[in-house]
Amino acid sequence: MNGIDYTKGRLLPLFDSLMDALEADNAIDAGEYVMTLAVTLNNVRSDEQLLMFFIEDLAAAGGVFEQLDCGAQAWQRLENLLREAEDIARRFTGAANGAAST
Repeated sequence: MNGIDYTKGRLLPLFDSLMDALEADNAIDAGEYVMTLAVTLNNVRSDEQLLMFFIEDLAAAGGVFEQLDCGAQAWQRLENLLREAEDIARRFTGAANGAAST
């Protein structure tokens, strides 16, 4: 499995879970924002696009959420998603650094 498929497989279900929590909170603006992120990730086709998704889209997610109205469960799910994204980024950064040093 390549990095793009792995990332989508790990993060898209977390986006779905987050959207469910936002729907329960009736947090429409936050739900639309999360849907946009999920669609962007789903449309990633290259390593460069994946990198830009992490840098441009996910890096801003926490700050955007601070401005949106959502409940504690949605916040917890966002934190889980961002933590998983960080683990994925660390994994692939470590793999790339290991490959570069051999």
